Amino acid sequence: MDEHYWSDGFISVELENMGIKNVATASCAQTDSRAQIEAYQMKQLRKLIAYVKARSPFYKQLYRHINIKDIRTMDDLKKLPLITEDDLLRRNSEILSIGLDFVRRRAEVVSNSELKVLNQDKSKIEPFAYSRLHHSHTSGTHERKSVFFSDEDMSNMISYFQKGISRVVEKGDIVLAIYPYERYGSVGHLISEGVRANGAKCYHEWPLNLTEFLTTMSGDHVVGTYKEIADTFDSKEYFHYLADKVRDIKASVIIAPAGICRRVAEAASSIKHVASPSSLAWEEPYVKKVMLSSEYIGPQHRYAIEKAWPGTRIWEHYASTESGYGIGIDCGRNTGCYCVRDSSILLEIIDGEIVITTLGREATPLIRYRTGDYCENVTTACPLNSPLHRLGRVKDRGLKQGEFVS
Repeated sequence: MDEHYWSDGFISVELENMGIKNVATASCAQTDSRAQIEAYQMKQLRKLIAYVKARSPFYKQLYRHINIKDIRTMDDLKKLPLITEDDLLRRNSEILSIGLDFVRRRAEVVSNSELKVLNQDKSKIEPFAYSRLHHSHTSGTHERKSVFFSDEDMSNMISYFQKGISRVVEKGDIVLAIYPYERYGSVGHLISEGVRANGAKCYHEWPLNLTEFLTTMSGDHVVGTYKEIADTFDSKEYFHYLADKVRDIKASVIIAPAGICRRVAEAASSIKHVASPSSLAWEEPYVKKVMLSSEYIGPQHRYAIEKAWPGTRIWEHYASTESGYGIGIDCGRNTGCYCVRDSSILLEIIDGEIVITTLGREATPLIRYRTGDYCENVTTACPLNSPLHRLGRVKDRGLKQGEFVS
């Protein structure tokens, strides 16, 4: 499969989603297409502002002095206040923009913790209304933030995963996805949808239910990261089990959080070290491609993976729960930057910090949300001549500006 084709597939779908002709191979049209993208984003932003002012108590108050007609260009974004993690923590039920009269939720999928977040009684939820509300917690901060997705939000996320994963996965691949997967709308479920849409087979692994782990380890108000799971979970035997499974299923692709994939790779290397030449561990490695996500990705992660499975190509996916599990994917050309999902994410860089607006989001729309992640903006030309916004390597995941995770 040609490398240029993978990237073009993602780019062209993004452009089509915005009603823009695919000009990924026409560098002379790149500037014009960027202007069309920004015009599309501003139109969607104005629609979103009207939507939240009508439906969300939080935004109705926040934008009480905002005239939608004044939001015409990217320069006008500064007229809108920034929102923060604290807003999502403290005023979640006010940000929610879908009334419970439009939410159908079977009794068995409604937990007390979810109801507490919404500050609603179970009796107030209509059992046979129009759509379902899906609930996720973030995993990278010190307090539990809740984000909700409507059925339409979920459909858009599945579509994104189907196209984004096509950059890495092709027909006939065998994929090991190491993410929570039992719940509809979980990261593992979305990966599975994307893998199968591309004609590949997906195996799942996850050591234990993520919510139970975080509650056990951290209590009700502190949320761990995937790195902490890898470091805290008594994992030596488990990571050796995963390394064996990679070999046993002949996985050609691994999709996993960076810290966990690193530990699996280190386990695979240690198995090779102690194995006899006749052992299965000495077979030619099947892993050819790895997609990393969920946390800071450093040279130590790449080193461990390339040592365990020589010749493996590595892709990076930058995402967060708040964004709908997808902000950008690298182009596979080792440029150190991501192609941003412009049709759904309006991205700004303010003093080095990534700020996002979730265009078209129904349930928990976020407008000018400070992510706490830091990066560099990229101004060099895309090797694919893509007009999509390009985001530099993400340095920090919820740390102070300039800090790095080892």
